Amino acid sequence: MSIETVVLVPVWQEAAYLFSDQERAAVAWAEEVTRVSETHASDDAYAAVSAAFSEKNLVDLTLTIAAMNAINRLGISFRLKRAPRPTRRRVNGDAHAGETLLLWGHGLREMLARSRSTSHAGVPMNSA
Repeated sequence: MSIETVVLVPVWQEAAYLFSDQERAAVAWAEEVTRVSETHASDDAYAAVSAAFSEKNLVDLTLTIAAMNAINRLGISFRLKRAPRPTRRRVNGDAHAGETLLLWGHGLREMLARSRSTSHAGVPMNSA
């Protein structure tokens, strides 16, 4: 998928013609699962995504959505910042964005380092 299409994912319903049937089903399911407290993962949504994916691929997709939701919740909870967008660079003469939507690895390492030096209540632990 091109970067031009990726940036349109937040408005995928308005730009539906740019996405395949399977991509639209995946994004709709991602929204359904992400907002499960509101949607309750409706039977209609499940039927639609089940028509586009095999059982194994649907499990993989749903686990990926759940993992991304968990990572986002960790990032928000621990006040992690988005990584700055890299500048455009030339690769083999072609302009290449080299963009990563989120670089959580560094932020999660910082969070783990902080957690090692504080108790679960956020109080600094004695280093003695």
